[in-house]
Amino acid sequence: MLRSFIRRLSCTTPSSADYDLLPDTAAVTSAPPPLGPITRLPPELVHLVFTFIDPSTLAACSLVCAGWLPHARRRMFSRVSISLHNAHRFGRLLAAAPPRALASFPAHVRAIELDDRIADDFWAAEVLPKYVAHFERLTTLCFFGALPRALPRAFAAVTHLELNYVYTSLPRRLEAFIASLPRLETLKVTQEKGPYFPVSGEYRPSSALRRVDLDDPSLLHWIITSHPSPKLEAIQLEISRPETLVMLESLRRLSSLESLDLILTDLEVGASFLTKKYLSSTTQLRSLRIQADHSHAAHILLHLLSYIDTARLASLSLDFAIPYLSELDGPAVLTLLPWDALDAALARLPALRRLAVVKVFVSPPGWRSRVSQRAVLLDAADRMPRCRGRCGPDPLPPERPPSPAAGSPRFCDDLYEL
Repeated sequence: MLRSFIRRLSCTTPSSADYDLLPDTAAVTSAPPPLGPITRLPPELVHLVFTFIDPSTLAACSLVCAGWLPHARRRMFSRVSISLHNAHRFGRLLAAAPPRALASFPAHVRAIELDDRIADDFWAAEVLPKYVAHFERLTTLCFFGALPRALPRAFAAVTHLELNYVYTSLPRRLEAFIASLPRLETLKVTQEKGPYFPVSGEYRPSSALRRVDLDDPSLLHWIITSHPSPKLEAIQLEISRPETLVMLESLRRLSSLESLDLILTDLEVGASFLTKKYLSSTTQLRSLRIQADHSHAAHILLHLLSYIDTARLASLSLDFAIPYLSELDGPAVLTLLPWDALDAALARLPALRRLAVVKVFVSPPGWRSRVSQRAVLLDAADRMPRCRGRCGPDPLPPERPPSPAAGSPRFCDDLYEL
């Protein structure tokens, strides 16, 4: 039924979609004409419908509907995953394709994913660079697992780099690898065996960096203190060790910072964070998200709001964490938050327009799997009457992608709850 609906919806012009509520063609011959106009779906709704279609259904629609073939190609080929299983077929596809096909397929590729086995294989170093010239819109490289020994010069124009659950026996390789991309604007790094980044100072990151998502304050300190220093605008930082908090003092150098997401994964980290001011009093954030244990999250937020400049703060998210399968899961945990203090502090923010209070279930101590199950508290406005009208189910921040080994003893798939 869904495929039939999608097929009838998709086989129209890309600008709009007419959806007739009558049954299929076989039954239409005996049916009376419709009494009213055919329902017209706006192109925005059509775009949202196609955004959530699984790849197999989308491929079927593109095969039977010429009108939506370009749209399907843009969705299906915007992010290409290459592994040892499909690398040879991928290369043959590009080598055997006529010029007309090369103009229609690679033009949609914006991101290439390489798993740990193919990233360190000769194919990625010798074969793939030969075809990079065809990917005129390629901006993103995404690696899982081991870092490649070297990055071919053909990728020098990449502006977005994702290193997911990477590991290396030579930590300096991570520093050199990041510095090898001179036009890098966005960087994301998560490390499998915990944050470990001994800064040597031998390499310098791209001065064009604007957004980072990291799990090690030492890596952030290396970026900020380099010369010339990048003008970072958005930072998402996960902190799991109290001794690395000292690296946050470099945040005071950032006059361009507009968005800050702090994820404090350890109880001791949260307690230590409350003892010092790590941001400058002149910091003017537009967006702030705090995720910490339920016993510290609200106090950390109030601590930051007490000394930074909040004149431009428009978006705020308070994420309080609870161990997965914990007895704290229930209405009783909400009574632990200082609602009155939060209501008073947030009501004084002149530019605040979006406010979300989120309950996050995280992996209990000792678990090697990553659990992140999130739920927006829709009744937060009732607990903060002076902020009523600002609370709501705002879109949740993007999660870190699961490892290719999701479901193995190392990692489990991320869980989501709306």
